[in-house]
Amino acid sequence: MSSIFLSYARADNAVPNDDPKSVGWVRRFYEFLDTGLRARGFLNAAVWRDVADINPSEQFAREIEEAVQRAELFIAIASRAYTQRPWCLEELEKFLRAAKVRSIADPRERVIAVFKQYLRDVERQRLPTGLQGQEGFHFYEQDPETNEYVPFAEFGRLMNEQRYLRTMTRVINAIEERLLDSPSEQEPETTVRSDGPIVFIAKPAKELENDYLRIVDELEKRGCRIRPDPDSPLPIDREAIAALLDEATREASLSVHLLGQSAGFTPDGDNQPIAAIQLDAARQAAQRSPSFQRLIWLSPALSATPRDQRPELVRSLEEGTTLLSRDELESAPFESFKQHVLRALEIGQLAKAAGVTAPVNVGPADVPLRIYVVHDEKDRAAAESVEVELFGAGSEPVLLPATADEDEHVKEIEACDALLIVWGIADAGWLNSKQRTVHRVEKERRARPFQGRAVCLCPPETHDKSRFRSNAFTTVRQGDGSLASWVRKSRDPGR
Repeated sequence: MSSIFLSYARADNAVPNDDPKSVGWVRRFYEFLDTGLRARGFLNAAVWRDVADINPSEQFAREIEEAVQRAELFIAIASRAYTQRPWCLEELEKFLRAAKVRSIADPRERVIAVFKQYLRDVERQRLPTGLQGQEGFHFYEQDPETNEYVPFAEFGRLMNEQRYLRTMTRVINAIEERLLDSPSEQEPETTVRSDGPIVFIAKPAKELENDYLRIVDELEKRGCRIRPDPDSPLPIDREAIAALLDEATREASLSVHLLGQSAGFTPDGDNQPIAAIQLDAARQAAQRSPSFQRLIWLSPALSATPRDQRPELVRSLEEGTTLLSRDELESAPFESFKQHVLRALEIGQLAKAAGVTAPVNVGPADVPLRIYVVHDEKDRAAAESVEVELFGAGSEPVLLPATADEDEHVKEIEACDALLIVWGIADAGWLNSKQRTVHRVEKERRARPFQGRAVCLCPPETHDKSRFRSNAFTTVRQGDGSLASWVRKSRDPGR
């Protein structure tokens, strides 16, 4: 059995007396750690922490002594209180001595520092020798707009849940790596992708931090490598940022930008906010590589702000003066945009495997036709296959996730250039319902007519499909060339 010793100052687990919902910092950390390790398959890993209240005047408890000596890993919750508690420092010294007795090559490699709060240099110097020089894991971040250090958890509550969970995951990853080096643990089957696609995700203003982390987490789960590092803050001076962004965009084939009312902090020595600087770095990448694409999301919250009061950066994008030919500008709900990013990556990978090259656009006339692909959840596989064919025909297909609600569906019908209904397993009643919705939205809410409307007949063949006729929708089939022909005609209706 692997034993992990959790060393902390009791003051760091304090909670407000009159708040029954609050959870001590150490207790929360312990519970997440224990749950995370078990979920990774480390069923024999025991996280030990002192739950008895030992006073500084008491002799070092025998139970703690034994736990320290048998521990394979030592986690220190570093804080101001930690540096002021002699028995915390003694726990670490005893662990290092015991590790040497057990012939562990570098005992300091078995020590993990977790910084609960920001410590100034003079405070770090008070840390025990075994923690000196450790970068560790920071459960706080510096706000570049205010320069304040903001904790992820405080007062018994999570203040920034997503950042807390990301950092917690990194801690568990580090423990996992060390446990797998231990003879007492059998290595579980794991698959680590180091060759996934590289995506540039611009660091957003604070107001969009949660959305940023949501899309980062989703892409990382799918094996993508994110640039710049989501867990490292950007530099604050112009030259360092320029070098970092140049390297990051050269590695990527796609960039994602989340924009809201704030454009973020302005680096030292520059007069442009960070959002504009990152968009410009991606613009330069697109000039170097015609296949590079910028996906830009405007927060729907901006719609509540009069256009003339929106940031200049946003206005220039909405007016099209700073858009590139292959840019995608979205103001749909975030979940819809996230799915669009995922599909753009997936289509790019599928198209690459199939030998389809993404169309290179050189002017406004060549902007891809945006086609909303309507489908029943049962026909998702057929819709995704149709999507690849539409992309190969030079269009920009849009699929909503199965969890999308009716409002998102209607918004896509409002916004798209053309619309395609995929009809496979779903019955004729479903098709009739979708056609009625399209007619209603086009009549009541669209400012312009569709450039094209079609129904794509997919397997299986049925009697209803053989009888299907429509004067309002073109009938196409997958794989026979009719889809590509319909895309061309929809792009140029007078053709």
